[in-house]
Amino acid sequence: MTITTLKQLFGLKSLIPKFFASLTLLWLVVEPIAVFQKLPNSWYGYASLLATSFIAAIIWNWPKAVIKHRFSHNDLTVRVVKGDVLDARTNIVIGFCDTFDTQIGNIIRDTSLQGQFQRQIFGGDIANLDLQLESLLEPEKKYAIHDPDKSAGKHLRFPVGTTLTLHQGKRYFLFVYTRMGNDLACIPTPAEDITTALYKLWAAVRRNGQNEKVSIPIVASDLARSGLSRTTLMKMIMLTFYTSHVSEPVTKALDIYVHPADTEHVDFNAIKSFLKHM
Repeated sequence: MTITTLKQLFGLKSLIPKFFASLTLLWLVVEPIAVFQKLPNSWYGYASLLATSFIAAIIWNWPKAVIKHRFSHNDLTVRVVKGDVLDARTNIVIGFCDTFDTQIGNIIRDTSLQGQFQRQIFGGDIANLDLQLESLLEPEKKYAIHDPDKSAGKHLRFPVGTTLTLHQGKRYFLFVYTRMGNDLACIPTPAEDITTALYKLWAAVRRNGQNEKVSIPIVASDLARSGLSRTTLMKMIMLTFYTSHVSEPVTKALDIYVHPADTEHVDFNAIKSFLKHM
């Protein structure tokens, strides 16, 4: 069990209220019984009550792998799901760098989500993917900047938030949330860039998603080097989606996928509380 999981289980802000709630409930059950049946009145009995309440609070506080919250006032559902986003049977969001590079190896890591997307969805046929990207990027080229100093790969840089809708059995929203340096390493991504990219993403989902559920991974958690925790990034995803949806409906449901390898880095109790108070 990791330190992160222990903090989630025994975090005082979430554990103490649940302990007292459990204690109150058990007391309400035990007290009427004591009226009709004599129960041992001792410190052992009281200690047992406290111990049972503490155990109940831990079980109640145990991190959940799946969270579901429905906003009844606007018929919107947000879920947090443990799994691989590429397995989702919905429209899917995939993050790209500002050059829309696709070359696996020195430029795009094979184990990254984009690398897996190219391998699983396109069977490694990068020429086909590049052909479709070139067509989709044509109307966006007026906003692009040519960078001849980039050491390899593509040289057109597109603004953060540029979002392409790719039809490949389902809709894939390919959006720019980070910049690639001329040395082919991702430049650390500031929080404001991530926020801008997410708002532009939701606008594209609104236009082209046909009100169908969309699934998104925890973007900017690894190569983007944002310096933000996965829990914070999930809150940013939720908040930008919700505020976009309030101004004008985006889609009926959002699924945020947490890769199994990342679950120990996510405070599910904090996410559940955040959704509840949004």
